[in-house]
Amino acid sequence: LAAGSVNDGPLEFSDIMPDNPRDYDKMAPPKGGNEPTTVYFHVTVMSLDSIDESSMTYAADIFFAQSWKDWRLRLPDNMTHEYRLLPVNWLK
Repeated sequence: LAAGSVNDGPLEFSDIMPDNPRDYDKMAPPKGGNEPTTVYFHVTVMSLDSIDESSMTYAADIFFAQSWKDWRLRLPDNMTHEYRLLPVNWLK
C-alpha cells in the first residue's frame, strides 16, 4: 500500500508498518527530522463523585487521550482523525 493510496477494505496493521517491520522500534520516539515529537493531549472530565468538603477530596472519572504523528508509519492521506480503540495485541 503506497502512502496516500485508497484502500477499499479495512486498514490492516501491516498496511501502515514499514516494509521491514524489524526496522520499526516501538520504544524509540518518532522524530520528524531533528525536531522533537509534538504530543497533543486531551482530557475530558466524565463525572465528579464522592465530593467531601471537610476533607477536600473527590473522585473523578476522566478520559485521557494522546496523539502524535509517527513519520515512520505509512498512513493513508484520506485517513480520518477519529479516536479508535485498538486491540491490545498491537503493542506486542
